[in-house]
Amino acid sequence: MNLAYGEMEPQDNIISKENARNIFLNTIKKEMPEILHTLYNNVYSIYKQLIIEIEEAKKVQTNYISRLNKYKNKKNEFTILAWNDKDIEDAINHYINELTDEFYPDLIPLKDELIKWAERYNINCSWILETAIETMSHWYRLSPYVGSKIYEEWQYRGVVFWGLDLPLFEFPEKFKWDIAFETEKQFKEKVQAKFNEYLNKYIEKCKMEAQEKNYVKGTEKRQVEHFEWFVRYQVQGWSKEKIAREYHVTRQNVSNAINEIADLVGLEPRPTSKGGRPKKG
Repeated sequence: MNLAYGEMEPQDNIISKENARNIFLNTIKKEMPEILHTLYNNVYSIYKQLIIEIEEAKKVQTNYISRLNKYKNKKNEFTILAWNDKDIEDAINHYINELTDEFYPDLIPLKDELIKWAERYNINCSWILETAIETMSHWYRLSPYVGSKIYEEWQYRGVVFWGLDLPLFEFPEKFKWDIAFETEKQFKEKVQAKFNEYLNKYIEKCKMEAQEKNYVKGTEKRQVEHFEWFVRYQVQGWSKEKIAREYHVTRQNVSNAINEIADLVGLEPRPTSKGGRPKKG
């Protein structure tokens, strides 16, 4: 499976990484739907309340001033409030530690519950938090039209990029079949050889131009099953030995696959000692 759309992709394999992350999320949805249920039950109500508060504050000036006064931090004149989804996402990513409490007091309840949710399943990293916020935003905007089924779905992410303007392929050679002295096979081989020569030169030229524009080879992932192993290990708390027994492979195969997927999606593998089912609560 080619995780990119084509032969090459923009630098840092951004397309492959995003598609790998979407496969990982889809595998979670399939193997561990509890994660989405917990996001809805434990975090979404806080997010929804915050968005309604923001929307009400934007309607009239008195509501706006009331919201400012509600969160005003007398100890810090640089207190900032979130006013849209992007503000929420950026604040939680850039001020994920105690600085969130200092600069974004309105986000403290959401931040605390969101991190608690992510840590519960060993998926506490910036892109997961971003995805969770985008997913809850998707739920909020579309649930009136789609219904409760939407709470069982992630908001999958994509990559915006422009393709390269590469030269056209041209084959200027002309051939005439001397049917009295050439067999059909000989004529085809002669034409095909010349065509392949031009084609190979064209392909190499395109690759060189792409490399000059910081394109890299797309990532190949032949065994999609490895995403399932990673979810078993990272999220469900299975040991590597249990995964090896379940899928009839060696422990080393499992360990290599886990490290590969972790690197692909950008998520630190949990410590081997931190196993077992996620805590309830």
